Amino acid sequence: MSKTLGSAGSGQGRAAHVTAELGAVGRPDVDVVDVEWVEVQPRQIVVADSANAWIYTPAPSGDPFSLPMQGAGSERTTGTLLDGILSFAHSNGIVAAPPPPLTPLRWAWRLCASYHSATATPGGMRIAEQGLRASSREVLAAAAAITANEETNHGELAVRDLIGLGYDGRALVKSMCPPYIRRLTSYFDELVHGTDPVEVFGYAYALERYSASITAAQVSQIEAVLPAGVRATRCLRVHSSMGSDIGHVRDSIILIASLDGPTRARIGRACYETGVILSSRVPEDDPEEAELSAILQPFRLSAGTVRSA
Repeated sequence: MSKTLGSAGSGQGRAAHVTAELGAVGRPDVDVVDVEWVEVQPRQIVVADSANAWIYTPAPSGDPFSLPMQGAGSERTTGTLLDGILSFAHSNGIVAAPPPPLTPLRWAWRLCASYHSATATPGGMRIAEQGLRASSREVLAAAAAITANEETNHGELAVRDLIGLGYDGRALVKSMCPPYIRRLTSYFDELVHGTDPVEVFGYAYALERYSASITAAQVSQIEAVLPAGVRATRCLRVHSSMGSDIGHVRDSIILIASLDGPTRARIGRACYETGVILSSRVPEDDPEEAELSAILQPFRLSAGTVRSA
């Protein structure tokens, strides 16, 4: 049984064809069949070839997709797999209610979230680097170090944006961390402290793939909500299709595709879990406007210092 993800095309026929080929050779080897897969939930497997991704429910016994992948991936197939995983994660996110319309207050709240997400990455990746070196994964350790260096000080952009909105940005981010970002960074912290923490690359891929999907038009829509003359999208511009994340996504796919099947599967599962967190919202994640105003008001700057960042 299979279900196509997104607009990838028909998965049912491809799944049957691939399963037949895998059964014929006796083991799932991507050197024989150009396909990759990850079980992201019990009996829920995301399968991908170079163009399509779909959800596959394996037979109760003897199903080749229930066995681990073997061999290296390919850039096109690995990229399709990771994006299929995120599509499935998005459909499984728990959303208590539609998000409220964006306002300047809500943008300040989101900037607090951006700060904590951005500042978690460098330190976490440096911890992961040490764990990866201890596991003799020198290539992945070097990649973690590069990510840490590239993401250093990005949180300062959110602070400057908050100052632009008229807040004491430093004091605000020190005091406020939206609940959904606490869930996200807590999950990241679990990953970086794990044994052989390859999963951090699934986390990073999910965040950067999400950022790379934010278009210039969407940035302009956000800027239109803000008071005239306010510059408060520095952090967003860097973490959008206007910044470097498209290149980071491409680099991640190349790196992940070069890894063995079991490692790619671990990264894929972490990508899924991160995607579910990113796609989920509970009521306390989005306070009412009046409550948000009361939360943020103590951090307002005097009129003379507004937009001085």
